[in-house]
Amino acid sequence: MWQRGLLIVGERGTADLRPKELMRELGRGDFFTVLNESEAAQNWPDEAFDVILISPSCRTPAPLIAQCVSRRAPFLVLGCPRLDAESEALLAKYRTSGGHLLGPGSQGFFDWEQRLALCWSPSVRIPDSPPQERHVALIAQGGTAPFSLYAMAVEAGVRFRRVVSLGRGGGDEELLRQIEAVIADPKTTLLILCLEALSRGRDFLALTARAAARHLPVVLLRTGEAERFRARLHVRHPDAAWTDRTMWNSVARQYGVVPLDDAQQIVDLGKLASTVHTSRGNRVAVLAMSEGVAMMQGDQCEAAELNLVELSPELRARIASCLPAWACSENPVNLSRHAFDDEEKLTAAIESIEESGECDMLLVATGALTPRQGEILAHALCAAHRRGKLPLA
Repeated sequence: MWQRGLLIVGERGTADLRPKELMRELGRGDFFTVLNESEAAQNWPDEAFDVILISPSCRTPAPLIAQCVSRRAPFLVLGCPRLDAESEALLAKYRTSGGHLLGPGSQGFFDWEQRLALCWSPSVRIPDSPPQERHVALIAQGGTAPFSLYAMAVEAGVRFRRVVSLGRGGGDEELLRQIEAVIADPKTTLLILCLEALSRGRDFLALTARAAARHLPVVLLRTGEAERFRARLHVRHPDAAWTDRTMWNSVARQYGVVPLDDAQQIVDLGKLASTVHTSRGNRVAVLAMSEGVAMMQGDQCEAAELNLVELSPELRARIASCLPAWACSENPVNLSRHAFDDEEKLTAAIESIEESGECDMLLVATGALTPRQGEILAHALCAAHRRGKLPLA
C-alpha cells in the first residue's frame, strides 16, 4: 500500500485539495505533502513519494514534470488538460523511463480496498457499503467522463471497488496495466471499460481473453464512434485506431468482450454485479408461473444469448415430482400457479435446480400473485439467497 504522496496545487485551486479531503475521510490525513506549484518548482522536497499529483489548475507543469523525470517518481497523476510542447516532450521521457502515468487531463482514481482516493472529482464520496459488497471496476479514457459515469451508476446503487480516469493520449500502456490489476483482484466481478481509441488492440484482446478465463465479465462502451469525430479523436489519441463497429464487435465477442450501446447499460450491469452471488456461466433455468410466462421468458433469454439449457431427464423427473400433471418440467419450466400456493413444493423445485450443477443462474417469472402467493415466493427466494448456490432473478 502506498504510504506517501505529493499534491501540487494551483495558486487559486481550492478544488485541487479534494484528494487531501478524501484521504482524510479515509483516516489517512497525513498521506499528502501539499505544495503550490511555485513552491514545488523552486523547493522540491527531498522525501521519496509513492505518487505525485499535479492538479488541474496548475498553469506551468513543465518544471514539475521535469522533477518527476529526474527523481524517477514511480507514479504521476497529471490533471492539467492542456500542455505545451516542452511538457509533452517531458511526459514522453517520463513514460520511456518506466514511470506510470494517468493523464494529461486525468481526474485521478480511487481504490477503496487500498484506502486510496486520489481524485479531484466532486462526485466521489466515501462508500457506506461493506467491502465484501463492492465488486465493480471502471476504467475509462478521458477526465470528466469516467466520474460522470461513476456518479450516474452510484446514484442507481452500483457499488464500485475502483474507478480510474486515464486522461487523454499517451498510448495504451497504463490502460493495460490497470486491466491487469483488475484481473488479479479476485473480488472484482465486473470490469467496465469506456474507451475512445486503442493503439495496442492485440494486447488488449489478449488481456480480455485472460479475464474471460477467470470468469470476469468485461463490457465496453465506445465513444466517438461516428466518422465525423475521427479527426477530433486523432488529436487526443494520435497513435490509435479502431476498425468499424461491426467488425470490432464481432472480434471483441470472440475474446469475451461485451459491447454496450449506451451508458444506461453500465448501470444495469453494475447493479447485477454488485450482488453478492454472481454467475460463472450463461446457463439459465427459468421457473415460471404459467406456460405463457414460461414461453415469454424463454424468448427473452434466447434473445439475450443466454443458454436456456436442456435439463437432464433425472432433473426433470425431480422437478416433475413437485408439480401437477399438466405442468411442464422442460426448461423453461411451467410450475403452474399451484406450486406458488405450496411453499414446500416451490422450495423443492428451486433446490432441485440448485443441486443439479446443470445451471449457472435461476430466473423465477410470475404473473399477478395473491398476497399469500407473494409471501410464499418471498420466503422461498430469501431461503435460496441465503443458501447462495445460484444467482437469482
